[in-house]
Amino acid sequence: MASSSRHGALEKRPGSRDSAASTADFVDNTSSEESEDNFGSSDFSSDSESESRTISLEVQQVDQGQQLIVFAPHRAPGVYITDYKGVALRSRPRKFLTALDFFALFFTTQVITMLCENSNKYGWTKILEKPTHASPDGSWEEVTPDEMMKFIGLIIYMGIVKVPRLKLYWNVGELYSGLLPRPIMPRRRFIALLAMLHVADLDDASQLRGKLRFVWWLMEHVNQVSANLFQPNRDLSVGERMMKSKGRSGTRQYMKDKVTKWGYKLWVLADPGTGYTVRFSVYTGKRDEPGPHGLAFDVVCQLCTEYLDQGYRIFMDNFYTSTHLFSHLIDRKTLACGTTRKDWRGFPVELKDSRWEKKA
Repeated sequence: MASSSRHGALEKRPGSRDSAASTADFVDNTSSEESEDNFGSSDFSSDSESESRTISLEVQQVDQGQQLIVFAPHRAPGVYITDYKGVALRSRPRKFLTALDFFALFFTTQVITMLCENSNKYGWTKILEKPTHASPDGSWEEVTPDEMMKFIGLIIYMGIVKVPRLKLYWNVGELYSGLLPRPIMPRRRFIALLAMLHVADLDDASQLRGKLRFVWWLMEHVNQVSANLFQPNRDLSVGERMMKSKGRSGTRQYMKDKVTKWGYKLWVLADPGTGYTVRFSVYTGKRDEPGPHGLAFDVVCQLCTEYLDQGYRIFMDNFYTSTHLFSHLIDRKTLACGTTRKDWRGFPVELKDSRWEKKA
Protein backbone atom coordinates (compact mmCIF):
# COMPACT_ATOMS: atom_id res chain seq x y z
CA MET A 1 0.00 0.00 0.00
CA ALA A 2 1.40 3.36 -1.03
CA SER A 3 1.66 5.72 1.89
CA SER A 4 0.58 9.34 1.79
CA SER A 5 4.03 10.40 2.91
CA ARG A 6 5.54 8.91 -0.22
CA HIS A 7 3.03 10.80 -2.31
CA GLY A 8 3.83 14.00 -0.47
CA ALA A 9 7.49 13.58 -1.29
CA LEU A 10 6.65 13.71 -4.98
CA GLU A 11 5.29 17.21 -4.65
CA LYS A 12 8.43 18.70 -3.13
CA ARG A 13 10.20 20.94 -5.60
CA PRO A 14 13.98 20.68 -5.41
CA GLY A 15 15.75 23.96 -4.84
CA SER A 16 17.83 25.41 -7.59
CA ARG A 17 21.51 25.91 -7.01
CA ASP A 18 21.22 29.16 -8.96
CA SER A 19 20.31 32.18 -6.92
CA ALA A 20 17.15 34.08 -7.72
CA ALA A 21 17.61 36.39 -10.69
CA SER A 22 17.85 40.05 -9.78
CA THR A 23 15.58 42.67 -11.25
CA ALA A 24 18.52 44.55 -12.78
CA ASP A 25 19.43 41.55 -14.92
CA PHE A 26 16.09 41.55 -16.69
CA VAL A 27 15.03 45.21 -16.91
CA ASP A 28 13.68 46.13 -20.34
CA ASN A 29 15.26 49.50 -21.14
CA THR A 30 13.45 50.05 -24.44
CA SER A 31 11.41 53.20 -24.90
CA SER A 32 7.66 53.34 -24.52
CA GLU A 33 7.30 53.40 -28.32
CA GLU A 34 9.39 50.27 -28.86
CA SER A 35 8.72 48.21 -25.74
CA GLU A 36 6.55 45.14 -26.09
CA ASP A 37 5.53 45.52 -22.46
CA ASN A 38 3.15 48.45 -23.08
CA PHE A 39 -0.38 47.41 -22.30
CA GLY A 40 -3.14 49.60 -23.68
CA SER A 41 -5.41 51.20 -21.12
CA SER A 42 -9.15 51.00 -21.60
CA ASP A 43 -9.56 54.65 -20.53
CA PHE A 44 -9.66 56.00 -24.08
CA SER A 45 -11.82 59.07 -24.80
CA SER A 46 -13.75 60.39 -27.76
CA ASP A 47 -12.47 63.00 -30.25
CA SER A 48 -14.38 65.75 -28.45
CA GLU A 49 -12.19 65.60 -25.37
CA SER A 50 -8.86 67.31 -24.85
CA GLU A 51 -5.98 66.63 -27.19
CA SER A 52 -3.97 65.14 -24.34
CA ARG A 53 -6.47 62.28 -24.11
CA THR A 54 -6.71 61.59 -27.85
CA ILE A 55 -6.56 57.95 -28.88
CA SER A 56 -3.19 57.10 -30.41
CA LEU A 57 -2.40 54.00 -32.44
CA GLU A 58 1.34 54.73 -32.40
CA VAL A 59 1.88 55.25 -28.66
CA GLN A 60 -0.20 53.29 -26.16
CA GLN A 61 -1.25 55.29 -23.12
CA VAL A 62 -0.50 53.28 -19.97
CA ASP A 63 -0.31 54.03 -16.30
CA GLN A 64 3.11 54.61 -14.78
CA GLY A 65 2.75 51.46 -12.68
CA GLN A 66 2.23 49.37 -15.81
CA GLN A 67 5.33 50.83 -17.48
CA LEU A 68 7.48 49.75 -14.56
CA ILE A 69 6.71 46.03 -14.92
CA VAL A 70 10.02 44.29 -15.60
CA PHE A 71 10.96 40.67 -16.13
CA ALA A 72 12.32 39.31 -12.84
CA PRO A 73 11.74 35.53 -12.61
CA HIS A 74 12.63 33.58 -9.49
CA ARG A 75 15.51 31.97 -11.40
CA ALA A 76 17.14 32.52 -14.78
CA PRO A 77 15.23 31.02 -17.74
CA GLY A 78 16.60 27.73 -18.99
CA VAL A 79 16.96 24.02 -18.28
CA TYR A 80 17.53 22.73 -14.75
CA ILE A 81 18.13 18.99 -14.98
CA THR A 82 18.47 17.44 -11.53
CA ASP A 83 18.75 13.96 -10.08
CA TYR A 84 16.38 12.49 -7.50
CA LYS A 85 18.12 14.46 -4.73
CA GLY A 86 17.71 17.77 -6.56
CA VAL A 87 21.43 17.99 -7.40
CA ALA A 88 22.08 19.73 -10.72
CA LEU A 89 23.41 17.52 -13.51
CA ARG A 90 24.46 20.27 -15.90
CA SER A 91 28.08 19.20 -15.54
CA ARG A 92 27.18 15.75 -16.87
CA PRO A 93 25.24 16.35 -20.09
CA ARG A 94 26.47 13.09 -21.61
CA LYS A 95 24.36 11.22 -19.08
CA PHE A 96 21.26 12.15 -21.13
CA LEU A 97 21.79 10.42 -24.45
CA THR A 98 18.58 8.45 -24.99
CA ALA A 99 14.83 9.01 -24.71
CA LEU A 100 14.84 6.66 -21.72
CA ASP A 101 17.16 9.02 -19.82
CA PHE A 102 14.60 11.82 -20.10
CA PHE A 103 11.67 9.48 -19.47
CA ALA A 104 13.31 8.53 -16.17
CA LEU A 105 13.24 12.17 -15.06
CA PHE A 106 9.45 11.91 -14.85
CA PHE A 107 8.92 8.20 -14.16
CA THR A 108 11.37 7.86 -11.32
CA THR A 109 12.02 4.71 -9.29
CA GLN A 110 9.63 6.05 -6.68
CA VAL A 111 6.83 6.54 -9.22
CA ILE A 112 7.31 3.08 -10.74
CA THR A 113 7.28 1.53 -7.26
CA MET A 114 3.98 3.26 -6.45
CA LEU A 115 2.44 2.00 -9.70
CA CYS A 116 3.52 -1.54 -8.81
CA GLU A 117 2.21 -1.36 -5.25
CA ASN A 118 -1.17 0.06 -6.25
CA SER A 119 -1.58 -2.39 -9.15
CA ASN A 120 -0.64 -5.37 -6.97
CA LYS A 121 -3.06 -4.30 -4.26
CA TYR A 122 -5.89 -3.90 -6.76
CA GLY A 123 -4.91 -7.18 -8.43
CA TRP A 124 -5.16 -9.15 -5.20
CA THR A 125 -8.59 -7.62 -4.54
CA LYS A 126 -9.93 -8.66 -7.94
CA ILE A 127 -8.32 -12.09 -7.92
CA LEU A 128 -9.96 -12.93 -4.59
CA GLU A 129 -13.31 -12.11 -6.17
CA LYS A 130 -12.69 -14.06 -9.37
CA PRO A 131 -9.47 -15.75 -10.52
CA THR A 132 -9.42 -14.02 -13.92
CA HIS A 133 -5.89 -13.34 -15.18
CA ALA A 134 -4.50 -15.39 -12.29
CA SER A 135 -1.53 -17.72 -12.53
CA PRO A 136 -2.26 -21.44 -13.11
CA ASP A 137 -2.13 -22.13 -9.38
CA GLY A 138 -4.91 -19.60 -8.75
CA SER A 139 -2.75 -16.82 -7.27
CA TRP A 140 -2.00 -13.35 -8.55
CA GLU A 141 1.54 -12.91 -9.80
CA GLU A 142 2.72 -9.53 -8.55
CA VAL A 143 4.26 -7.10 -11.00
CA THR A 144 7.83 -5.95 -10.38
CA PRO A 145 9.35 -2.53 -11.22
CA ASP A 146 11.35 -4.06 -14.08
CA GLU A 147 8.23 -5.67 -15.52
CA MET A 148 6.26 -2.44 -15.10
CA MET A 149 8.88 -0.57 -17.13
CA LYS A 150 8.55 -3.16 -19.91
CA PHE A 151 4.77 -2.85 -19.78
CA ILE A 152 4.86 0.96 -20.07
CA GLY A 153 7.38 0.65 -22.90
CA LEU A 154 5.02 -1.65 -24.80
CA ILE A 155 2.14 0.78 -24.29
CA ILE A 156 4.22 3.57 -25.84
CA TYR A 157 5.37 1.25 -28.64
CA MET A 158 1.77 0.30 -29.48
CA GLY A 159 0.88 3.98 -29.76
CA ILE A 160 3.50 4.33 -32.50
CA VAL A 161 3.35 0.96 -34.28
CA LYS A 162 -0.33 0.17 -34.81
CA VAL A 163 -2.03 -3.04 -35.93
CA PRO A 164 -5.77 -3.75 -36.43
CA ARG A 165 -6.18 -5.84 -33.24
CA LEU A 166 -4.24 -6.15 -30.01
CA LYS A 167 -3.60 -9.89 -30.32
CA LEU A 168 -1.80 -9.37 -33.64
CA TYR A 169 1.21 -7.97 -31.78
CA TRP A 170 1.90 -11.57 -30.73
CA ASN A 171 1.00 -13.15 -34.07
CA VAL A 172 3.61 -15.60 -35.36
CA GLY A 173 2.61 -15.10 -38.99
CA GLU A 174 5.12 -13.69 -41.44
CA LEU A 175 3.44 -10.29 -41.63
CA TYR A 176 3.61 -9.62 -37.86
CA SER A 177 6.51 -11.80 -36.74
CA GLY A 178 8.96 -8.91 -36.37
CA LEU A 179 6.93 -6.91 -33.86
CA LEU A 180 8.43 -6.11 -30.46
CA PRO A 181 5.84 -7.28 -27.86
CA ARG A 182 6.14 -11.05 -28.38
CA PRO A 183 9.76 -11.46 -27.18
CA ILE A 184 9.28 -8.87 -24.40
CA MET A 185 6.18 -10.20 -22.62
CA PRO A 186 3.61 -12.99 -23.12
CA ARG A 187 0.25 -11.80 -24.38
CA ARG A 188 -1.61 -13.30 -21.43
CA ARG A 189 0.61 -11.46 -18.97
CA PHE A 190 0.25 -8.15 -20.85
CA ILE A 191 -3.55 -8.40 -20.78
CA ALA A 192 -3.45 -9.21 -17.06
CA LEU A 193 -1.36 -6.12 -16.33
CA LEU A 194 -3.61 -4.02 -18.56
CA ALA A 195 -6.62 -5.17 -16.54
CA MET A 196 -5.02 -4.66 -13.12
CA LEU A 197 -3.04 -1.45 -13.72
CA HIS A 198 -3.96 1.08 -11.04
CA VAL A 199 -2.30 4.46 -10.59
CA ALA A 200 -3.93 5.44 -7.29
CA ASP A 201 -4.42 3.61 -4.01
CA LEU A 202 -8.18 3.57 -3.51
CA ASP A 203 -7.72 3.50 0.28
CA ASP A 204 -5.46 6.58 0.37
CA ALA A 205 -7.55 9.76 0.36
CA SER A 206 -4.49 11.92 -0.38
CA GLN A 207 -4.24 10.29 -3.82
CA LEU A 208 -7.94 10.70 -4.68
CA ARG A 209 -9.00 14.23 -5.62
CA GLY A 210 -11.67 15.45 -8.00
CA LYS A 211 -13.09 13.72 -11.03
CA LEU A 212 -9.64 12.61 -12.15
CA ARG A 213 -8.94 10.99 -8.79
CA PHE A 214 -7.59 7.76 -10.27
CA VAL A 215 -4.68 9.56 -11.95
CA TRP A 216 -4.59 12.85 -10.00
CA TRP A 217 -1.31 12.39 -8.10
CA LEU A 218 0.55 11.28 -11.24
CA MET A 219 -0.66 14.32 -13.19
CA GLU A 220 0.43 16.64 -10.39
CA HIS A 221 3.79 14.88 -10.25
CA VAL A 222 4.35 15.40 -13.99
CA ASN A 223 3.38 19.08 -13.66
CA GLN A 224 5.75 19.58 -10.75
CA VAL A 225 8.67 17.88 -12.50
CA SER A 226 7.99 19.93 -15.65
CA ALA A 227 8.27 23.11 -13.58
CA ASN A 228 11.42 21.86 -11.83
CA LEU A 229 13.24 21.04 -15.05
CA PHE A 230 12.62 24.26 -16.96
CA GLN A 231 12.19 27.95 -16.19
CA PRO A 232 10.29 29.44 -19.15
CA ASN A 233 11.31 32.51 -21.09
CA ARG A 234 9.36 35.73 -20.75
CA ASP A 235 6.60 34.95 -23.24
CA LEU A 236 4.02 32.31 -22.28
CA SER A 237 0.91 31.11 -24.10
CA VAL A 238 -2.34 29.67 -22.80
CA GLY A 239 -4.37 27.42 -25.08
CA GLU A 240 -6.12 24.14 -25.65
CA ARG A 241 -4.76 20.82 -26.81
CA MET A 242 -6.54 17.61 -27.72
CA MET A 243 -5.20 14.24 -26.59
CA LYS A 244 -6.66 11.58 -28.84
CA SER A 245 -8.66 8.86 -27.13
CA LYS A 246 -11.32 6.32 -28.08
CA GLY A 247 -12.07 5.45 -24.48
CA ARG A 248 -15.57 5.53 -23.05
CA SER A 249 -15.22 8.37 -20.62
CA GLY A 250 -17.51 11.22 -19.63
CA THR A 251 -14.60 13.64 -19.86
CA ARG A 252 -13.98 12.93 -23.56
CA GLN A 253 -14.70 15.96 -25.75
CA TYR A 254 -15.44 16.69 -29.41
CA MET A 255 -13.85 19.73 -31.09
CA LYS A 256 -14.68 20.03 -34.78
CA ASP A 257 -11.99 22.63 -35.53
CA LYS A 258 -9.11 20.53 -34.20
CA VAL A 259 -7.08 17.98 -36.16
CA THR A 260 -7.75 15.53 -33.34
CA LYS A 261 -11.51 15.87 -32.98
CA TRP A 262 -12.22 13.28 -30.26
CA GLY A 263 -10.27 12.97 -27.06
CA TYR A 264 -9.41 14.66 -23.79
CA LYS A 265 -9.18 18.44 -23.89
CA LEU A 266 -6.20 19.85 -22.05
CA TRP A 267 -5.68 23.40 -20.86
CA VAL A 268 -2.00 24.09 -21.52
CA LEU A 269 0.52 26.71 -20.43
CA ALA A 270 3.49 26.58 -22.80
CA ASP A 271 6.68 28.38 -23.72
CA PRO A 272 6.04 29.30 -27.39
CA GLY A 273 9.73 29.83 -28.07
CA THR A 274 10.64 26.22 -27.27
CA GLY A 275 7.28 24.43 -27.42
CA TYR A 276 7.81 23.19 -23.86
CA THR A 277 4.65 22.38 -21.89
CA VAL A 278 5.04 24.17 -18.58
CA ARG A 279 1.78 23.00 -17.00
CA PHE A 280 -1.47 21.35 -18.05
CA SER A 281 -4.85 20.40 -16.64
CA VAL A 282 -7.69 18.28 -18.01
CA TYR A 283 -11.10 19.72 -18.81
CA THR A 284 -13.68 17.47 -17.15
CA GLY A 285 -16.86 19.00 -18.59
CA LYS A 286 -19.47 21.62 -17.83
CA ARG A 287 -20.27 19.93 -14.54
CA ASP A 288 -17.39 21.89 -12.98
CA GLU A 289 -18.55 24.95 -11.05
CA PRO A 290 -16.64 28.00 -12.35
CA GLY A 291 -15.77 30.99 -10.20
CA PRO A 292 -17.56 34.36 -10.33
CA HIS A 293 -15.49 35.51 -13.34
CA GLY A 294 -16.06 32.38 -15.43
CA LEU A 295 -14.18 29.29 -16.58
CA ALA A 296 -11.63 31.08 -18.78
CA PHE A 297 -10.55 33.33 -15.90
CA ASP A 298 -10.12 30.29 -13.63
CA VAL A 299 -8.10 28.37 -16.23
CA VAL A 300 -5.56 31.15 -16.80
CA CYS A 301 -5.16 31.86 -13.08
CA GLN A 302 -4.70 28.18 -12.24
CA LEU A 303 -2.12 27.55 -14.96
CA CYS A 304 -0.12 30.72 -14.30
CA THR A 305 -0.13 30.75 -10.48
CA GLU A 306 3.60 30.00 -10.14
CA TYR A 307 4.58 32.66 -12.70
CA LEU A 308 2.71 35.71 -11.45
CA ASP A 309 4.46 38.77 -9.97
CA GLN A 310 7.54 38.13 -12.14
CA GLY A 311 6.86 40.25 -15.23
CA TYR A 312 5.84 37.45 -17.59
CA ARG A 313 3.84 38.14 -20.76
CA ILE A 314 0.91 35.81 -21.40
CA PHE A 315 -0.62 35.44 -24.87
CA MET A 316 -4.09 33.97 -25.44
CA ASP A 317 -7.06 33.97 -27.82
CA ASN A 318 -10.46 35.59 -27.39
CA PHE A 319 -11.87 32.68 -25.39
CA TYR A 320 -9.79 33.81 -22.41
CA THR A 321 -9.52 37.59 -22.75
CA SER A 322 -11.64 39.75 -20.46
CA THR A 323 -11.27 43.01 -18.58
CA HIS A 324 -11.49 41.17 -15.25
CA LEU A 325 -8.63 38.84 -16.21
CA PHE A 326 -6.36 41.54 -17.61
CA SER A 327 -6.94 43.78 -14.59
CA HIS A 328 -6.13 40.89 -12.27
CA LEU A 329 -2.95 40.05 -14.19
CA ILE A 330 -1.71 43.63 -14.29
CA ASP A 331 -2.26 43.86 -10.53
CA ARG A 332 -0.03 40.78 -10.23
CA LYS A 333 2.72 42.40 -12.33
CA THR A 334 1.95 40.21 -15.32
CA LEU A 335 1.34 41.49 -18.85
CA ALA A 336 -1.21 39.95 -21.19
CA CYS A 337 -2.08 40.11 -24.87
CA GLY A 338 -4.85 38.53 -26.88
CA THR A 339 -7.58 38.97 -29.43
CA THR A 340 -10.98 40.01 -28.15
CA ARG A 341 -14.61 40.51 -29.13
CA LYS A 342 -16.59 43.71 -28.88
CA ASP A 343 -19.61 41.93 -27.40
CA TRP A 344 -17.69 40.72 -24.33
CA ARG A 345 -19.00 42.03 -21.03
CA GLY A 346 -16.84 44.91 -19.81
CA PHE A 347 -15.41 45.75 -23.23
CA PRO A 348 -14.63 49.53 -23.26
CA VAL A 349 -17.43 51.47 -24.91
CA GLU A 350 -14.93 53.88 -26.48
CA LEU A 351 -13.31 51.05 -28.44
CA LYS A 352 -16.62 49.97 -29.97
CA ASP A 353 -16.53 53.12 -32.13
CA SER A 354 -16.30 52.11 -35.80
CA ARG A 355 -13.69 54.82 -36.43
CA TRP A 356 -11.29 53.07 -34.04
CA GLU A 357 -11.91 49.75 -35.78
CA LYS A 358 -11.15 51.22 -39.22
CA LYS A 359 -7.92 52.80 -37.98
CA ALA A 360 -6.81 49.55 -36.37
